Amino acid sequence: MAFEENIKLKKWGNSQGILLSKDLLKKINIDFPINEDLKLKINYDKKSISLSKANDTIDDMFKNFDYIDWQKNRSKDYECDFGEPVGKEVW
Repeated sequence: MAFEENIKLKKWGNSQGILLSKDLLKKINIDFPINEDLKLKINYDKKSISLSKANDTIDDMFKNFDYIDWQKNRSKDYECDFGEPVGKEVW
């Protein structure tokens, strides 16, 4: 599910803060946000922020994963590209 909402960066004491509306929180299934642990991802190139619950377990992340279907549909020479080297990787 993807959606966009315009928000403003506001002064909050000596810091800056982003206020999230109740409607926005409801869209990402956060009903009681006080002291809820969240995961924030920032993409500087696109000036975008993504927000999700941080306390997902490995079981939560894979609850809809069908291993048999994945095995049937992947090619036999499956290769995963992790991008260009960023450190002292050996090739």
